[in-house]
Amino acid sequence: MPEICRFYGFIIRMFLIDKEHPPRHIHIKYGVRMKLATFEQRDGFRFALTFDNGDRATVDLEPLIGDHISVDELGSAEIDPDWGCLQFQGGMVDIEPTTLYRYAMHSRAESTGRAPAAAQPAHQAERLPAGRR
Repeated sequence: MPEICRFYGFIIRMFLIDKEHPPRHIHIKYGVRMKLATFEQRDGFRFALTFDNGDRATVDLEPLIGDHISVDELGSAEIDPDWGCLQFQGGMVDIEPTTLYRYAMHSRAESTGRAPAAAQPAHQAERLPAGRR
């Protein structure tokens, strides 16, 4: 995946080859990102997830992907090695890791009756110099 440019902590990459990560599109990355480390499909849309910070949760992903993926297609789940997102159908459907983390931590908190932990990326936004905002 070619890297187009870097500026102020942003990295822009373009997917041009349909076999690599279809369809053709760009990804924009900023700072340190949360990544999915491992997953296990339980039953139906329920997945056990482990994130790279060690947090774990078992969640029902049907509200996130049920309109895009059938139960029969759930077996195509894999982790994108570059972005750490959970993807299906060879990348045709994916869930960005920070979104998945926030959803998982919120779901876990609801099931235990605890308030969700602050699910924020592990970085602080860079401050631009005066006149560069």
